[in-house]
Amino acid sequence: MPREDWELEERLLPTHFIGKVDKSQFVASDFGPQIFLHFSNPEILEPVGLELKETTCWYSLGAKKGWQIVEGGKYVDGPPRFHARSKYGMLIHRVTAPKEKGGLSFLPSQLERSSPKDASVWEGIWFEMIREPIEYGEIAGREVESFIYLPIRAWIEEAKPAEIPSEIYQRLVTVLDGRLMGDSAKLAVARDPVLSSHPEVMARLHAGTLFKELVDKKLIVIQENTIRRAE
Repeated sequence: MPREDWELEERLLPTHFIGKVDKSQFVASDFGPQIFLHFSNPEILEPVGLELKETTCWYSLGAKKGWQIVEGGKYVDGPPRFHARSKYGMLIHRVTAPKEKGGLSFLPSQLERSSPKDASVWEGIWFEMIREPIEYGEIAGREVESFIYLPIRAWIEEAKPAEIPSEIYQRLVTVLDGRLMGDSAKLAVARDPVLSSHPEVMARLHAGTLFKELVDKKLIVIQENTIRRAE
C-alpha cells in the first residue's frame, strides 16, 4: 500500500468570513434535525490567505423528537418555539434580539413577514460571521466544548447605499495608504474600530466596490499593487 495513503490532510476552517446565504434547508441527522446556511465564494478574512469556493454553517434545532421536516426541507413543523440554547436558537437570538441583549436587532421586512420555521427566510441575507466557542459544561465526567458561527453584522444587498461622510473617506485613505491590494487592505479596514462599525463602508467592502469608489473619487491611486494617497 502506498505510504501516501496513510498521510492526512488538514482542513482549515474559516474563523471570520463574509458571505451571502444562497441556500438554506432543514435536514435530518443522527443528532436530530438541523438547518444549514450555504455561502458560495465567501470572503475569508481570517485565517489570512485561506480561499474557499463555498462554506456551510450548521445549526441544530436542539431536540431529536418533536420536529418534522416537510416539503423536502423547506419548512419544519413542531413546537411553537425553538429552544434558546439550541444552535439555531442562538442564531435567531443573535440576529433578531435587541443590541442591549447581545443581538443585532436585525429585522428586515423579509424576516418580519416570515418565520424561522421557513428555511428560505435566510436566503439573500449577507452575514459577517465569526466562529465562537460554546461550553456545554461537564457531561458524563468530561468537559464538552463546541463552536458556532454567529454573525456580527447583517444586511440586505438590495438596500440603497447611504452616503459615506467625508471624514470616513479620509480615515479610509489614512488606513489604506501603503497597503497592498487584496487581503491586507481588506483586513485593515475590517480591523479598524471606526471603519468596521460603519455599515456602508463594510457593505461596499464586502460587495467589492469600496476600492474602486475611492479610485473614482480620486482619493487613492493603485501603484504596483500598492494603495497610495492621491496627490
